[in-house]
Amino acid sequence: MNRRPRGHKPFKTPTLADPAMRARFEAEKQKHLAERRAAGESGLADDDEAFDPADIEQVEPLGEARADAPAPDTVATAIAVDAGDAGDGDGAADGGRPDGPELPAESDDGPADEPAIEPQRISIAIVAMGGQGGGVLSDWLVGLAQANGWQVQTTSVPGVAQRTGATIYYVELFRGPRGARPVLAMMPLPGDVDLVVAAEWMEAGRAIMRGLVTPDRTTLVASTHRAFATAEKIVPGNGMADSTVVHRAAQAAAARLLAFDMAEIAEAHGTVISASLFGAVAASGALPFELAAFESAVRAGGVGVESSLAALRSAHAHGVEVFARQAKAGAEANADASAETTTDVDADADADVEANADVEANAEADAGAARVAAAAGAPAQASPGGAQTLPRGEFGERIGRLPAPARAFALEGVRRCVDYLDSAYARLYLDRLEACLYPEQADDAPAGRTDAGALDELALELARWLALRMCYEDPIRVADLKIRRDRFAAIRLEVRAQDDQPIDQDEFLHPRLDELLDTIPLSWADRLERWPRLRGFIAGRLARGRVMRTTRLSGFLPMAWLAGRQAWRRDSRRYARESADIERWLERVRQIRPLNAPLAIAIARMARLIKGYSDTHERSQANHARIEALIDSLVERPDGGAILDYLIEAALSDAEGRQLDAALAELARIGAAPASVPAGEQLA
Repeated sequence: MNRRPRGHKPFKTPTLADPAMRARFEAEKQKHLAERRAAGESGLADDDEAFDPADIEQVEPLGEARADAPAPDTVATAIAVDAGDAGDGDGAADGGRPDGPELPAESDDGPADEPAIEPQRISIAIVAMGGQGGGVLSDWLVGLAQANGWQVQTTSVPGVAQRTGATIYYVELFRGPRGARPVLAMMPLPGDVDLVVAAEWMEAGRAIMRGLVTPDRTTLVASTHRAFATAEKIVPGNGMADSTVVHRAAQAAAARLLAFDMAEIAEAHGTVISASLFGAVAASGALPFELAAFESAVRAGGVGVESSLAALRSAHAHGVEVFARQAKAGAEANADASAETTTDVDADADADVEANADVEANAEADAGAARVAAAAGAPAQASPGGAQTLPRGEFGERIGRLPAPARAFALEGVRRCVDYLDSAYARLYLDRLEACLYPEQADDAPAGRTDAGALDELALELARWLALRMCYEDPIRVADLKIRRDRFAAIRLEVRAQDDQPIDQDEFLHPRLDELLDTIPLSWADRLERWPRLRGFIAGRLARGRVMRTTRLSGFLPMAWLAGRQAWRRDSRRYARESADIERWLERVRQIRPLNAPLAIAIARMARLIKGYSDTHERSQANHARIEALIDSLVERPDGGAILDYLIEAALSDAEGRQLDAALAELARIGAAPASVPAGEQLA
């Protein structure tokens, strides 16, 4: 478990169960007693000679104070520290350890009148994922402690993977009398940690669950950014864990809490989060060192010094500001009993992030409008009131006639359709949207109208999900996205590659024969269907999958060729099938809307179920068909929309469909749905 020999040399902890060690212990004891008798020392009682060495094994748990101990901080080292320089070993009354044998002391060349140093111990646990610099942070802490005269030991327990299991680094600092030989722990223990440093918000939650964060002693320094776990990513819907639960737990569990987005600071200065964490630790006051000492530890590391120092200082300044705001808020709360309870989480930083996100969203909307206008051959214009920017010409006029809540999504939908295929495809998107929202303009429109509120909600849902359904994923789309300039730039930024530093980028592809047949023109697919031997040959070639290195011409050119085959889409089997499904979905919304508006809105949201390609797409289609088969039974129910939304959320809870099975069984039990829904059944 020792990651590297830092601090003092490792030595074997004395174990009295070992006969050889016990014999050596007895010999040292007798020698020590004889020297004291020869020196004429007083106070040697018979109990000293009758001491049973086994009594040394009866030690209280770490961190628990004894009635005869001078201070809680000395309990953990009462047995492990040689008190020869701190007193005459006559027990706890003089601040030493309880009566008993003493371990052999190291030589002491210091002055005899050197004042005694009270033993002090600080335990630090660092929880970080791979690539976050947890090892660098622990090295900085070791160097910081050693440079200031502390003994230190560091260990690490690696996790299973970068996200499924974080590495726990444990650093223990000790300062005591000259010649002290501390026995330091190998890993953090619940209730015995002074400082917990978490490189990600959910890792802070894990530390709290392990009991490493306690309200009597622990300072928690954590970054509030999220790195999503595999379990969160594989959920078809929104699988993100609730961060507010960790916020509440951290406020209750930590003696002091310093939490803000430290990853953002690190990225702004072109370094890893360990530098920001180190600065936040300096701001927390959990360690008895000045900021200059922290900076010296970074300089001693010798790697990425300038960027690390910049992130350290920025995080330190931000942490000091957070504590200042907390102190001010606390004073105001004490003055006003009705004031809300203050928290240690940097709420202002979260508000800043949200404001920045709004600014970026508006900028993206403006840029999207410009791209749409360019595709239509017209400049962009600001809509009345400045709510959003719409392109001039046909697209801008048609989007402007839609209900206000739907315009932003409609603008993005037009942009996506232009990017996915061409301007004619974007016009088809608006045609479908308008036909479903304003059926009264059609000769065969069903009777009845929808109130304005329901129309706004329906328009918003249709504008969003219709665009996603029309821009379905196929091999052409996948190839196009993988070779885009912004993807290359994003990967270079993620790995922090320098401008003159080349990188290799491997893309993994495993298309199936059916996907190939759905992508190529229909006439080609029909010919392949009639040649079984050719089908078998192609299927064999595709079965192994491919690794395409898109940073080389040998990998980039085939991907670029496939990405350029967008014109094939209108002649493909997949396009015909998707178009038929979309028309049937919109017609169902149109027919049910005057009968049950909430149910029609829920049907519009059913497009959430259609996701991905290959096996993922097939599973989502199967869940969609099972839920679609229930719609007729829900039309006359006032709660039909709520029931359908419940089934959609259940289907999106797991990829295997277990939650959907349970939801259907529960609805059947209470009589709200048919007893069985055949898998794969679809409405004609």
